[in-house]
Amino acid sequence: MSDKYVVSQEFMNELEEWKKRGNTEVYFVGSYDLSMLPDYVKRWWNYPEINNFECNNRLIAIIRWVNGEDVFEVEKPKKWVVRSIGLTDDDERYYVSIGKFMGLKRALNTYIINQATRFDTKEEAQSWANSHQEVVEVVDV
Repeated sequence: MSDKYVVSQEFMNELEEWKKRGNTEVYFVGSYDLSMLPDYVKRWWNYPEINNFECNNRLIAIIRWVNGEDVFEVEKPKKWVVRSIGLTDDDERYYVSIGKFMGLKRALNTYIINQATRFDTKEEAQSWANSHQEVVEVVDV
């Protein structure tokens, strides 16, 4: 197993919290230590749809991580935004920001990308775009 496992930030947070609780301050990782793994990590390790070989590799990765090896890569969360296709006279783009007005959702324009609404799926973002706008993927930081 030479490639890193790409995991969520939530996975890494849970694994690091488990390590902080002192469950890895032993000479080896025993069955008790494994039983104390957070449920989120246990589900990743022993996911029902993967074969036994992969389950073993995932357990090995957890132990290698405990031993200080760099075996996990945190996936960068991806989101979708709606922006204008063309640039303004000031070489800027408009971004869509969804707000509420009188209880109804409304699309507003903003020049500031950090104020743009980030959608979880491309399809959801496309539902807010018009013919003068495009949907682009962004890394959420």
